[in-house]
Amino acid sequence: MKTYFLDTETTGLNPAVEGIVELAIVDENGDTVLQTLVDPGKCIPPEATAVHGITDAMILKAPRLSQLWPQIEALLSGHRVVAYNAAYDRKFFPDNLNCSEVVCAMHRFTKLWRQRHFREDSAYRTINLAKASEYTGHVWSGDAHRALADTQACRTVWNWCEAHERPGINISSNTKGLGGALTNPTEKAFLKGKIKHSYPVVWKGTRFPDVEAAYQSYKTADEQANDQIQAEIIQAKLTQHPKLLEAVRSRGGEDFIVACSHKVGAVTDRAKSWEGQGMQSRFLRNLRVGYILAEATSV
Repeated sequence: MKTYFLDTETTGLNPAVEGIVELAIVDENGDTVLQTLVDPGKCIPPEATAVHGITDAMILKAPRLSQLWPQIEALLSGHRVVAYNAAYDRKFFPDNLNCSEVVCAMHRFTKLWRQRHFREDSAYRTINLAKASEYTGHVWSGDAHRALADTQACRTVWNWCEAHERPGINISSNTKGLGGALTNPTEKAFLKGKIKHSYPVVWKGTRFPDVEAAYQSYKTADEQANDQIQAEIIQAKLTQHPKLLEAVRSRGGEDFIVACSHKVGAVTDRAKSWEGQGMQSRFLRNLRVGYILAEATSV
């Protein structure tokens, strides 16, 4: 199965009454497979032209989508099609692109972005292509909101997702192996038989059975300071147990941590505040900082 990247520019947002005015498809290597203006069968509204810059004069000799569709269908059938806002683009095609496997780069990127950044505000339900392309380091060639330029930007975002998405695990004292070893109360995991040995940590000259014991001894009334304390104790743990540090590094480091979850079945609101997926979890945010600090000192 090949992967193609697709983008459209249209006369408006409603596919029932609007049409495509420009279409671009590129392959996995970024080579242009199809780039063409399209006659939508109607005048282009000024508000649409204001977005993409395509005018009625530009499409006078352009083919209709019905003329292009046999070529498009033959090209995409049985392959993966990546569009940034796939739910929108696919509706403008005769078969909703059901001839192919359609995936949405926007949803994938937004999910990974949320894992890496602790944000709860609704403004980040989805992240537009301009912000995603900036975040992933895309270098634009051509104007945004033209089909080929947007398709190339979508490809960059998708490739960034491919490089940074890692399979995560649930990190808790109830998890066997690495998940139990990375939790703070490793003694609890050890007593449950989830890990084979303990992970004591020396902190400020005192040996503690695990990170949790050290944290409980040094935490204060200042929650922000407590996060820093916990991160530094985690740093000490990873530094003093280099095989554990290497296990995280070999799985992708920060990307691995942000793909993990911390779910322990907490009951109280205070305990629940430590739980979550990726950077929604206070514990995983501290683990990430601790890992970064440990890596910085291991060089």
